[in-house]
Amino acid sequence: MAEYTVFHMIADMIEKSTGIAVSFLPNTKGQLSHYDQFLSYGLSRLEFDNFQEGKMYCLEDSLHVHTVIIRRRLPDDILMIAGPFLTEEPASERVIQVIATNGMHPSIKPALQDYYRSLPLASLPQVRYYVGSAGRYLYGETIKFDIVMLSLGKTDAAKLHNDQKEQLTAFRQIEKNYDLEKKMLWEVTHGNRKEALETYETLYLSICKQLAGERQLQSSRCYSHTFNALIRKAAQQSGVHVSLLHTVFQKHMDRIEHSMTAKGLHDGNLIMLGDYMTLVQKLSMERYSKSIRQTVAFILNNLSSELNLSALASLSNLSPTYLASLFKKETGVTIIQYILHKRMQLAANLLINSGMQIQEIALYLGYQDTSYFSRVFRKEMGMSPQEYRKTQKILEPTPHPFLPDVRPL
Repeated sequence: MAEYTVFHMIADMIEKSTGIAVSFLPNTKGQLSHYDQFLSYGLSRLEFDNFQEGKMYCLEDSLHVHTVIIRRRLPDDILMIAGPFLTEEPASERVIQVIATNGMHPSIKPALQDYYRSLPLASLPQVRYYVGSAGRYLYGETIKFDIVMLSLGKTDAAKLHNDQKEQLTAFRQIEKNYDLEKKMLWEVTHGNRKEALETYETLYLSICKQLAGERQLQSSRCYSHTFNALIRKAAQQSGVHVSLLHTVFQKHMDRIEHSMTAKGLHDGNLIMLGDYMTLVQKLSMERYSKSIRQTVAFILNNLSSELNLSALASLSNLSPTYLASLFKKETGVTIIQYILHKRMQLAANLLINSGMQIQEIALYLGYQDTSYFSRVFRKEMGMSPQEYRKTQKILEPTPHPFLPDVRPL
């Protein structure tokens, strides 16, 4: 796949509008079976051959769970799947009816109710509207879809599962994965690095069987991109500014696209989680007022530009004097000290990770006098730019020039 930015834009659009998750899967029966066993089995009972491009499939399985699917055949033959979701909250009587209709054992009821509670509620016409709108981005042109309504009918429980115990285990595994994912996102939002990494490892072990099969690498890429988007959202909720998150998000989006093995993707996901945790732990601005968060974000994104107190104050419609006082009160340093420290961190990064000459770095950061820049750098970093470049180990390029060695405000 190539257009991952488009994929995530579509997923964000539909999730924000309807609350429904969107997934992109390789168009193979094996992948669909791993994604949703009931859905795959129901289609096989209908002797369904394959999804066709230009059609929107609105599926309702034997549990009255809905899914909407469209296919893009070229260049990568993928399915866009919106769901699963419910169109109404099932009452207890409805749950009992589902159990009876599908020949399930009554002991399945608590697990089935938990499964239902994990699903979002949405209107089918609303979901169809947003999936149809997404088609314009997926295909690169406006598409008028033919609607195909499919009811997957009664599930042959005896054939789908070896026994009722296995069926109950399947539902509980779904619930467990949802709980693990929820816990991991909570740990990210609250800056708990060790717990987040441990939870991810547990979650990965739980779902790795779903990623196996005939197109394991492609499936692992899809999962890794979804994971990237989820962690980005959790980190944003902690108070990290979106401009900083986007840099890490883009870095790992490119990394995922160029990874050549499933193991490499998994190892990279651990690094990605660590990168987001670094942002949360060191750059979270949740404890600061809106005006200071806005000021800090602007400074970090404009370190190579001229920054003055009047311009920064105008961003929040505050007087320069009041902003300076508020900044010092909330961060413990003055605006000038903060800008200077961040610029020298950026200079240090450029000395290590770029081939720029010291004079070029000085000019880039707004210092016309290279000697003065060197004195400022020495005072902040404890050595001259020349010494710093010679003594520091050459590192891999970092995701953002001011991420390394960023200390709390």
